[in-house]
Amino acid sequence: MEGFIANTQLLVDRIALLHRIPKNIVTCEIGDARGTYSRQIMRICQPKKHFLINSLNFSAASDDTDLNTVKEIFVNDIISGRLEIIQTDSISALMQLSDYSVDFIYIDTDHSYETTTKELSIAALKVKSDGFIAGHGYQAQGRYDFEQKQFIKYGVIEAVHEFMVNAAYDLVYLTNEPDGHLSYVLKKA
Repeated sequence: MEGFIANTQLLVDRIALLHRIPKNIVTCEIGDARGTYSRQIMRICQPKKHFLINSLNFSAASDDTDLNTVKEIFVNDIISGRLEIIQTDSISALMQLSDYSVDFIYIDTDHSYETTTKELSIAALKVKSDGFIAGHGYQAQGRYDFEQKQFIKYGVIEAVHEFMVNAAYDLVYLTNEPDGHLSYVLKKA
């Protein structure tokens, strides 16, 4: 594992991370329910195309409102074709993307080991050979789900480490978020 992290750079937060990503590329964020981080990606990276994959189940009225709000925020980018919203689960959405067509993929879904493992393996097929796979939730703790009244353990670290070893990716950036929800950036070794 040591070789995979030998050149890792620590960044202050995931906004600083975006300043390290090239401009005018094809980007994708998976799991941005309200468009918050995608707004930052659009502003800082100025992608020629951005896929916003919203994998939440929009069954509640408030969720429908969030989706409409996101569409309103990005109306000009949607009309111009610069931004595309894909409304389905993360795995199905990733499968819709052409192989080796994306320069930067950011994963922020349920943080489970199983989902993250699947997302990383498919993302490796979708990202260009010199592209980046990044994500959120790179920490050992989890969160308490008040709706289910249970503690949910994050499996991101385990999934990312296995992926780095099996797919020969290096950890190039790691963020040091004040809230403890770290982000990682991987690049083909």
